[in-house]
Amino acid sequence: MASTLSILATFTIIRSTFNDFIPKEIRDYLWSFIRRFSSEFTLVIEESHDGSSNHIFQATMEYLGSHVLSASAAEGSPKRLTVGKSEKVRKFTFGLDRHSEIVDIFHGVPLKWKYNADVNTNTNNQHTSESRWYELSFQKNHVEMVKSKYIPHIINTAKKLKDRNRTVKFHTVRRERWSSSAVNLDHPMTFDTLALDGDLKKTIMEDLDSFINGKEYYKKIGKVWKRGYLLYGPPGTGKSSLIAAMANHLNFDIYNLNLSAVNSDSSLEYLLLHVSNRSILVIEDIDCTVKLQNRDAGDPTASYPHVQVTLSGLLNAIDGLLSCCGDERIIVFTTNYKDKIDPALLRAGRMDKHICLSYSTASTFKQLAANYLGVSNHNLFSRIEKIIEEINVSPAEVAGELMKSKDPKTCLEGLIELLESKASEATSKPEEGEGGNNTKQEKGCKSKGSKTTNSDSPNHKAISFLTVGPDPMTVREYTVKPELAPILKAVLLKHGDIVTDCSLNSTQCRSSLLEIACGIIQKLQAAKLEDLTEPELRSMLASVSDLESLKLRVSWLRKRLDQIIEALQLVKQCSALEEDRRKIVQEIEEMQKEIGRCHMETLEKEKKTLRIQEMEAVIGTISESISSNEARLSCFYERRSSSPLSSFEANDKSTVCPCPPASPPATLSVSLKRALPKQMKRISEAEMGGKQAEASNPRDRGSSIWCLLVLVIGALVVTAAALTILKYLHFSENNEAHPINKKYADALELALQFFDLVDNRIPWRGDSGLQDGSEENLDLSKGMYDAGDAMKFGFPMAFTATVLSWSILEYGDQMNAVKQLGYAYNSLRWITDYLINSHPSENVLYFQVGDPGLDHKCWERPETMTERRPVTQVNTSFPGTEVAAETAAALASASLVFKENDPDYSSSLLTHARQLFTFADTYRASYSISIPQVQGFYNSTGYGDELLWAASWLYHATRDDSYLRYVTELNGQRFANMEITTWFSWDDKLAGTQVLLSRIIFFGAKDMPPVDNLDLQMYRKTAELVMCGLLPDSPTATSRRTDGGLIWITEWNPLQHAVASAFLAVLYSDYMLTSQTETLYCSGNSYKPDDLRNFAISQADYVLGENPMKMSYLVGYGSRYPLYVHHRGSSIPVNADTSCQDGFKWFHSDDPNPNIAVGALVGGPSLNDSYSDTRDNVKQSEPSTYNSALLVGLLSGLISTSSVVKSYT
Repeated sequence: MASTLSILATFTIIRSTFNDFIPKEIRDYLWSFIRRFSSEFTLVIEESHDGSSNHIFQATMEYLGSHVLSASAAEGSPKRLTVGKSEKVRKFTFGLDRHSEIVDIFHGVPLKWKYNADVNTNTNNQHTSESRWYELSFQKNHVEMVKSKYIPHIINTAKKLKDRNRTVKFHTVRRERWSSSAVNLDHPMTFDTLALDGDLKKTIMEDLDSFINGKEYYKKIGKVWKRGYLLYGPPGTGKSSLIAAMANHLNFDIYNLNLSAVNSDSSLEYLLLHVSNRSILVIEDIDCTVKLQNRDAGDPTASYPHVQVTLSGLLNAIDGLLSCCGDERIIVFTTNYKDKIDPALLRAGRMDKHICLSYSTASTFKQLAANYLGVSNHNLFSRIEKIIEEINVSPAEVAGELMKSKDPKTCLEGLIELLESKASEATSKPEEGEGGNNTKQEKGCKSKGSKTTNSDSPNHKAISFLTVGPDPMTVREYTVKPELAPILKAVLLKHGDIVTDCSLNSTQCRSSLLEIACGIIQKLQAAKLEDLTEPELRSMLASVSDLESLKLRVSWLRKRLDQIIEALQLVKQCSALEEDRRKIVQEIEEMQKEIGRCHMETLEKEKKTLRIQEMEAVIGTISESISSNEARLSCFYERRSSSPLSSFEANDKSTVCPCPPASPPATLSVSLKRALPKQMKRISEAEMGGKQAEASNPRDRGSSIWCLLVLVIGALVVTAAALTILKYLHFSENNEAHPINKKYADALELALQFFDLVDNRIPWRGDSGLQDGSEENLDLSKGMYDAGDAMKFGFPMAFTATVLSWSILEYGDQMNAVKQLGYAYNSLRWITDYLINSHPSENVLYFQVGDPGLDHKCWERPETMTERRPVTQVNTSFPGTEVAAETAAALASASLVFKENDPDYSSSLLTHARQLFTFADTYRASYSISIPQVQGFYNSTGYGDELLWAASWLYHATRDDSYLRYVTELNGQRFANMEITTWFSWDDKLAGTQVLLSRIIFFGAKDMPPVDNLDLQMYRKTAELVMCGLLPDSPTATSRRTDGGLIWITEWNPLQHAVASAFLAVLYSDYMLTSQTETLYCSGNSYKPDDLRNFAISQADYVLGENPMKMSYLVGYGSRYPLYVHHRGSSIPVNADTSCQDGFKWFHSDDPNPNIAVGALVGGPSLNDSYSDTRDNVKQSEPSTYNSALLVGLLSGLISTSSVVKSYT
């Protein structure tokens, strides 16, 4: 034992000496030389390969994870394993610990695996990263076997393991897109618990297994690896349960597609393109979910593009070229009425297997009893089986009875009562329907006469099919609720059969539609006009529109609802006008009181002025008296020095002083008497009294003169000092230079670089979209992409231009002081050139370049894109008031910017602005309604604010009073929402309009008519309410802030409202300062302009890094800012030659963006002040041009505290 230890110690010393004294390069050379004589070969599989993740590494991790636990007991197996579980998998996952080894036997060949991991630290010990790799060692003669068989075996096995272990997800449609928050499908149904005839169940399982193992077969015959199923049968027969069992059997995700939520074929294509592999696409109730337009029939709405899914669109989606985009997909259609489906949908290749799910049979009953009661036999079974074969009862009804108690006998007796009740009903009153109640359909299906509704059917967007009540009544052939039967009779009598032309042929569906119409009528009859609300009526009107889309003749009901809505609006307008009248009368009374107070103040001022004049005259008199008395006093002292006693001898005639008398000069006395008779009288009386006092007491007279002299001289000294101080303060206030805030100046320079396209200072950006608009013979190559994609959306782009113009108009001097004004001019003109070109005629405006559905499926550099980029317009047939009005505002405000330096260009801008405003106002309609595709991107909430915003800018640009009357008269009353605060953004311009119109009150309201002035005062009052809501210590301060102090309104692009609010605050603060308005009143509390400015500073500082994350959200500013910005050009290397799909490897890359998106303002933090710096976090990490424009305005206003201009013209 001792000798063994000695040998080990010697070996350790030799090894240590070898490592210490022999350089590493020599050691590596020696080992490589020794390995030449070894027969072992090693493959190294690193975590990353060529800059992206290594799929073989991931497959190896999955493969070895399934082996390590089973091999842990074998000799030489690793003693340390890792274990974990994520939400994406069902079971625990195991793996090798670092530097552990395991041996795998494949085809009798031992293959040794070793897992390695090292932590790398940079030279500053600030950033660490982990390098991971596997080493596979084996004999050299097995290289070919490993390459051709073993590695493919690992990849295939890993895929199967991963598919088997993944959590099944359930996806639904939200706003024509798959919801980003899919839920786990924890449905317990399996084929073991599914109540289905044994042979049918076996057939379905074998068909599924054959499909899932048929990849090579489908490839061989040249067909897409997909399969279609049609599940049909009465409600409650287990169609949804079968789908859940299929998903659990295959471990496939479920995509539940409600066609009623899809408005166009292009949206349907987008949804199907984004269905993952290994999934089941479910379209339920295909017979009545949505109206499918026939391919051959004429469509009366053909001039209204993309308003619904067509039959041809659906067929192409499930069986056309689009179906090739994906593998291992199953499409399942369900219906209660197979014969109502278009035959084109039923053919093989679209619905390969038709599965009829019938009413309960003896076999399904036994399965349900075993599942719910745990019994396979009972003495009541024979009785139940006999009845169940004669009547129609769904498995759902049977299951409902079996769940009522845990006692088998009780449940079975209750089921017998249900079955006997149904049998007696069928005998006494045969049900209406096709084929009668007890006849069998083909393939063993019973008739469709059951009235039970399907509890699994979804709530449809267009029509919610109502269930029939417990005691329905039949009117003609339609079955409705009893309380609606009289209404239906009256409707049919007056308007005839309004469902004759309905596109749904099912009597049940038509009855449901009639129930909807009658329900609306019932609500209208039961309610008073004043109890109805406009949203409720709008909802009814939407339901009526849905009924009309299904060709129900209910135009009379729609007209009635329109009349009621119009009457309700008139009532509201009358109430509003009455309230306005009351407020105006109250305000007039307050003004009259104020005028009275002002009159009193004027009189008081006049009195004080007269008093001042009197005091000045008195001072002059006193000064003269002082001069005279000084002369007399001097004479007196001279005589006293020569004869000290003689001056006190009253009767000594020889001692009379020859000095001049003490009375004022005659000229002064005369002027005082003319100007101030009363005062002169008092002075004369005082003089007479003074003479008497002088004669009686010359000692007292001398003392009084000395006291008066001291007081007057002191007053003059204090007055002179005060005047000197005031003069100095006045000089300092008007002549002190305003310092430049370097922090905001530096940030402004970065923010403007984001727009810098003319003199591009960002080297990785190049030309793109040079052919935009060419298909319409337009030059739309200029303009800006709205965010991190490559779309040109005219609505937010126009808002960006308006904000840039406003910033230049207010703070151009500040921009010029830091040498940024030229860049701002160039960026603005780049946009306005585009907007002019997008307006080729008076009533046509191209507002979009690119297809957003296709664009958002790509991730490529804009400089390399070659995709077709269609253009979209609004016109008189498909108007868009908000986008036309916002463009008018942009061009009108820009005309003011360029008026001095380029008057011709300014005039052109103003001409387009006038035309666009007329177009917007004449053809009023929201572009979100005219062109529904925009709803998923820049959906508009209304156009009234844009009309007021545009009219306000046109008034500033033209001084045309008609635009001022537009915002102060009827349109202002309708759209302005006076005294209701809103949040300024690309979609809501009211707060900005209120601040802009307040400018007129601040600087130019003297010559305005009283009525206009009063209306503008309401705008200013509402603007003040907005400002009060922003001040953090105001009584009306908004609570919608983060703990870090940021205004936070929405989780999508959170910074937009904070920056916009701060921009308005700094504007309003400067308006107050420039107009010398000292106080802002908020519910009794008073605030200064500096309070608003301090709020704006707090928001700007938060953006620039003074926040809980200690991160600047302006990219490029400071030492810490977002590195994974959701921006295509920033995330892809400059030299990468990408196409539409190639760039996603950079999107999913773990590396920071190779190009810094200098000046980009990202979306911002969440409500808890946190920020997740990832590219796929679109809500937080995507920048936008309109955010950056608002930041430019805010930073420009904070550069210095100089005043704004009083007029733009």
